[in-house]
Amino acid sequence: MNKKRWGDGVFNLISWFDIEKVANATVMVIGAGALGNEVLKNLALLGIGRIIIVDLDRIEYSNLTRSVLFRTEDAELQAYKSEIAARRIKEINPGIQVVWLTGDIEKEIGLGYFRRSDVIIGCLDNVQARYVVNYYAFRFAKPWIDGGIKNLDGHVSVYKNGDACYACSLSGESRQNMAIREGCADVVKESAGYGRVATTPVSASIIGAIQVQEALKIIHGFNDNQDLGNFQVCQTLLNKSFYYEGMNMDAYSIISENYSEECPHHEVWENIIEDRNITTETTINQLFSYFENEFNEQIENIYLRNRFVSHLLIRPNERVYEAMVPETKVDEFILKNDISIDSTETAYKLPSPDGGYTFIDRNFKWKNLTLREVGVPQFDVLHIETRNEDYYLEMTKEKPTLFKND
Repeated sequence: MNKKRWGDGVFNLISWFDIEKVANATVMVIGAGALGNEVLKNLALLGIGRIIIVDLDRIEYSNLTRSVLFRTEDAELQAYKSEIAARRIKEINPGIQVVWLTGDIEKEIGLGYFRRSDVIIGCLDNVQARYVVNYYAFRFAKPWIDGGIKNLDGHVSVYKNGDACYACSLSGESRQNMAIREGCADVVKESAGYGRVATTPVSASIIGAIQVQEALKIIHGFNDNQDLGNFQVCQTLLNKSFYYEGMNMDAYSIISENYSEECPHHEVWENIIEDRNITTETTINQLFSYFENEFNEQIENIYLRNRFVSHLLIRPNERVYEAMVPETKVDEFILKNDISIDSTETAYKLPSPDGGYTFIDRNFKWKNLTLREVGVPQFDVLHIETRNEDYYLEMTKEKPTLFKND
């Protein structure tokens, strides 16, 4: 007897629902809190074939009131949200493939995951993270769906290169606030959280469902006003934003006209090279030699998303510590080495004024270090600049088994 596919006898009764398309889709979910829980639950129930979960945080007791995938024992163990969410959606639908990642989306998650996704869903709680997701999604021409919740309210927007852009929609004040946070030299301030936003499981359920519904439309390739048969017409949220006001029991969408041709987010990285020789265990020296032999060009710069910090300077007492870590590991370095920074002191990351190395060139002193040691994450896409052109190398050897057939 043939084994039934997930959704047989249910989803195939919906005239437009393509079980194969859904089963072959890859969805990246960034944020596994209240909203992410609802999104992930729905993706699993629908039979989305491959799901990538990204979150930085651990489960707290406060998460249990609005996160359907988390349990009391998870909070007691302070387990990672992404790991537990991955385990629980596999319990819902054992047929899906899931990979979970714990790290800062801006600096610690390989860009290969963005490149291999069909659609990206953001379940985020701050402007900076949304800005970063927009930047990376656009680099690989991937649509992404933003959602946000507060109290009984919520919103959903769909962004796609050439149509709608989150960065273009930001006000001057929002951009200024990001610049202040990004430019802060104080290590302690830089790691400070945004604070809690009061939400309910009801608003998370509603907004998460809308996000997944929009993802389904993208996976099926639907466009606005597309005839689905039987007099059904599909409307998407592309170029629009949906707002739900639970307190007033109102819902509406508005057209978004924020799209500037001058926005730097709109650049697409084309001609990605899938390289199976370079990994995060490759040293800088080896990369220089390999690249110049393989491509017959000299490297000018290797750009880093996770700035490399060689030293910490504690002022005003002028204490200097050799760190040799990527920026995201600075706090860990401070704790591990029992470095005290009191309220009168500020920690500066050396050697450059912007807080560390943002690129590696021929003058980089520590070419014996591996790409991992300078902060390059696994399955990343390296941006390498030569005198003649820019190269984009995906470290394909490190792709997870999730993409074994790609």
